[in-house]
Amino acid sequence: MSGKNSNPGKVSLRRKLAGDTGALFLVQGLGFLIPLATLPYLVRTLGTESFGVYGLAVAFSNFLLILLEYGFGISGTRRAVPILDNPTALSRLYWSIYGSKLILLFGSIIPIVICVFLVPQLKQCASLIATQCLGVVATTAFPLWLLQARGQLKKLAWILTLLKLSNFGFFIVVQGPDDLLNLGWFYFAQTTINALIGQFVALKGLTLKFPQNSWFTDSIAQIRLDFDMFASQIGSTLIANTTTVVLGSTSPPQYLGSFLIADRIMRAATALAAPASQAILPVSTSLFHMEAHANAIRFLRKYLFSAGTTFFSGCSLLYIFAPQVTALVSGDQNDLAIKCLRIMAFFPFITFLNNLLGPQILMHLNKERKILTSNITGCVVGLCLQPIIIPIFHALGASAAIILSEVMVTPFLLYNVAIHFYPNHLGQIKKASKDGK
Repeated sequence: MSGKNSNPGKVSLRRKLAGDTGALFLVQGLGFLIPLATLPYLVRTLGTESFGVYGLAVAFSNFLLILLEYGFGISGTRRAVPILDNPTALSRLYWSIYGSKLILLFGSIIPIVICVFLVPQLKQCASLIATQCLGVVATTAFPLWLLQARGQLKKLAWILTLLKLSNFGFFIVVQGPDDLLNLGWFYFAQTTINALIGQFVALKGLTLKFPQNSWFTDSIAQIRLDFDMFASQIGSTLIANTTTVVLGSTSPPQYLGSFLIADRIMRAATALAAPASQAILPVSTSLFHMEAHANAIRFLRKYLFSAGTTFFSGCSLLYIFAPQVTALVSGDQNDLAIKCLRIMAFFPFITFLNNLLGPQILMHLNKERKILTSNITGCVVGLCLQPIIIPIFHALGASAAIILSEVMVTPFLLYNVAIHFYPNHLGQIKKASKDGK
């Protein structure tokens, strides 16, 4: 019998993928809409200067977030998928991942304390940074990698939905500029509850064994093993945080506040790409694990054309309606924020493309070093641009540094994908180029 339902396995996969993606898009939609209510309230209640201080504390604490996440959201998922039915191997992976986070945390405490007390701008908000760092620790305890590996994306969506909705607590804990520290404690409470719920859901139905005597050695090995993935993933996040810190240290508070308004809008739009990537990661991992590379590429090519068209169109609308979106978020016509947002408008599409080429393709081909090289290139460009253009162009220079650092990554990733799957074609192009010379 033939027909559109002749392959029930394929139909079931499509339905699950559509359901998972839809659920996660709902979460990210809330993540985009909720700031439209909370961000204007924070800007108006705290004032531009205090909002800039808050953004500076968040950016600095995010350096710890980069370190503790260490790329486990991707590498952990990849390693867990083949061993979900092996309690011993899965338990060893679980404890080595969280052991790695613990080792990295203790190794970062002293450098953080030194930086806070040596930099005057950071010392002024030391208490807020401390509470934000506690929240970061709780954030990285959330088992995103295990939920993804088990395909529990709808449950993940519900958990993240509750986390997003809890942001309305800002209206209670923040009543004026003196309530900055309340934001830090609120973030810590949010992330702690979220991590506990996530652990309960992820571990339900699993037989997790207690850590063995080798857990410390396994944790050190995990850090070494995932270093390339960690280094390849930190580029854009590192640029975003250093840009905020450099701008906050060299420019008036109102410039930092205007930039952060545009940056928050852009980050919310970029987050909309996450659900699609999370939903297809278990599928692409399984296809590559089964050595079905042709099927994996065919699947990802369809994903590129469908999702890519959507994201490009969305970025175009963000550019066109930047004045209206900025006014909706900030509560007034902030010309500087509008210019910053238009500079960064296509950042979500570029990020989507880089995530597809890197974690979804090259990582599964064991090309972590290629991803690392590509991301380091973009990161170096951004870090070199910051001290040059930010003191001169302030918020506009910060926006340009962010978008250029991400754009620089794309051609290198694209070349490495092409040279793997189309080596003969690229060889002919090179030969023709030499002959032409």
